[in-house]
Amino acid sequence: MLQVPGAAAERPLSELKGVGPVRERQLNQMGLYTVSDLLLHLPHRYEDWRPWPIAKMPADQRGALSGVLRHLTYIPNPYPHYRLLIEQGADRARAVIHGRRWLRQRFSVGETVLVYGDWERDQHQHPFCRSGEMASDQRTELVPIYPASAKIRSPFIRQLVVNIFRMNETWKDPLPARLWQKAGCCSFADALRRVHFPADINEAESGRVGLAYLELLLFILALNATNSQSQTGIPHRGENHYTSQLLTNLPFQLTRDQRDAVAMIDQEMADASPMYRLLQGDVATGKTIVGAYATAKCVENGGRAVWLVPTRLLAEQHVNSLRAHFDPLDIQVGLVTGESGETDSHAPVLVGTHALLQTSMALTGVSLVVIDEQQRFGVSQRGALHNKAPTPDVLLLSATPIPRTWARTLWGDLAISTLGQSPVGRRRVTTRVVKNDRRAAVYRFIKQEMDQESGLFVVCPAIRGFYQREQRIRGVMEHYQVLTQAFPDFGVGYLHGEMPQEERQMRLEAFAAGDLDILVGTNVLQVGLDVPRARLMVIENAERFGLSELHQLRGRIGRDGRLAFCFLISANS
Repeated sequence: MLQVPGAAAERPLSELKGVGPVRERQLNQMGLYTVSDLLLHLPHRYEDWRPWPIAKMPADQRGALSGVLRHLTYIPNPYPHYRLLIEQGADRARAVIHGRRWLRQRFSVGETVLVYGDWERDQHQHPFCRSGEMASDQRTELVPIYPASAKIRSPFIRQLVVNIFRMNETWKDPLPARLWQKAGCCSFADALRRVHFPADINEAESGRVGLAYLELLLFILALNATNSQSQTGIPHRGENHYTSQLLTNLPFQLTRDQRDAVAMIDQEMADASPMYRLLQGDVATGKTIVGAYATAKCVENGGRAVWLVPTRLLAEQHVNSLRAHFDPLDIQVGLVTGESGETDSHAPVLVGTHALLQTSMALTGVSLVVIDEQQRFGVSQRGALHNKAPTPDVLLLSATPIPRTWARTLWGDLAISTLGQSPVGRRRVTTRVVKNDRRAAVYRFIKQEMDQESGLFVVCPAIRGFYQREQRIRGVMEHYQVLTQAFPDFGVGYLHGEMPQEERQMRLEAFAAGDLDILVGTNVLQVGLDVPRARLMVIENAERFGLSELHQLRGRIGRDGRLAFCFLISANS
């Protein structure tokens, strides 16, 4: 982790002006303890408050307008906000500012102000901002916006940084000047100044590049030091009884990519050095069965295997999948989650969530660790698992593609296998983006398709509904009620992470068996669910999901070879 060297940088934040015991505790909760921490708490964006003339403000532009405040009206219901009008000669601009009840006390009609936000054009072609911010006309610089919390806001962090730089400390440079010059970067102290007090956006970017260069260089040096230390793992060289029987029992043939991955795993697990391999592949390319092969190889050599997964639903799904493969081999598979406790903790194969890391049980004899959805686990969580099982073979599973050079930079000697082939008969999912006002047409299409014994997933951004600005975001329960009325001839159920384990499992089994036709849920449906009859999906408020999430969700449908359809419904254009 990057640190600012020197005694001055190690001073606690309580020594800064404006930081009392309460503020210090709030800053500590953000991971900020010292002056060094605050200096390296970098802005995540910049707001350019240098004003535009009203007449020249382009449409779809983010920026600040300067003008005389002519109207300032407070609207308390249904959402507290101000409506204001500013003028600059004959030109006018309107804006809405949410909350900020103190505006009327701070600003007066007739005063020159700045209004910052995303500007568009109204029906009269005047600039209009739906959600703006107002300040005095003295604020005309590039303003850094810092990562903040509910109690520590960006302006407070900004003031602390200003106070630190007023101390006129000379920050010790961790690198000699020749390395900065060779990389074409500014010095360490200059990089800190540029990111916190840039003259323009190009200077801010050059400072960020300098700090990134330093952090990457130190990371690579530490990585090389770690990799130079030889480690001895546990070789798996025994008979192939379980692995050969597992492949024989499969109702399908492995793809070429799966066979290549299995061959590499065979070779690396037999070696005395620990295996460290990333198995990446699109949704439904067969990563789980490759992980099951590695698990069988571990157990047939007398070891124990641990599967670490991010959610309880995925853990339960993996347990069911692995038991289907391992029950005929008489290999016990145990489940460890926050709800299940440690009842199966002595099984040769354990599947668990984060609770596996937090429990006090000793993972004795573990010689293989499989981490599914590895990008959802942090370094500290992997470190906790390493403390329980120091030198196992490690297999990382991910549906999020990672470029080979980036992966090698991040993980050093990590080997990569890519599953690029889909199972025979798998078809691409047809995806459509639909606006809210076309929902009725989507429902008509779905009714026609569901008459063909098809299942429908409806994914919502939250369990309970909420308001964001003036938009109502419906939750699982609201959509459940709407769908019950819209599809009276079909069985509708719901699923989310707050439900008891037994009830979740019953809903999944009912949906898989066809007793439920529609399953409404949150993004717990994102990973691990394998229901072949599901070939329809509606994702509500799709703009609230990331591309990776949308791709993972879409991979839950179309697994039986039939054409599948995914509708992304959004209120945004």
